[in-house]
Amino acid sequence: MATRKVWNMTRRMILAVAALAFVTSASIALGAEEDKPKKRPGGGDLFSQIEKLDLSADQKEKVAAIKADLEKAMAAAREAKDRDAAREAFGAARKALMETLTDAQKEQLRKLAGEGKKRGEDSDKKRPERKKPADE
Repeated sequence: MATRKVWNMTRRMILAVAALAFVTSASIALGAEEDKPKKRPGGGDLFSQIEKLDLSADQKEKVAAIKADLEKAMAAAREAKDRDAAREAFGAARKALMETLTDAQKEQLRKLAGEGKKRGEDSDKKRPERKKPADE
């Protein structure tokens, strides 16, 4: 009788530890997923598109330096949870990248980024109108 109680208690303890390990690993996996940078559909990230261009050795060095600076600034902004700082850092990096490229490379980059479409231009799709809240 006593052995049965010990066995049941041991089994419950093992199940509890297994459940705790499962929940912990799932939350860690979800947390790691949130840390990954999100890419826009269709566009991809700017640096992967720039790498597709025919860059000179000097341009490649400049792009690498800009990317390193941006990663540091974005990490600091993420740590501080400062979206404005992140936007400013990305804007400054984008400006520096554009200054590095030739006119022909800029045109090629525009084609890679969205077949020449500007932001907001998306075929015939219109944004649905928002419903106004009812007056109280």
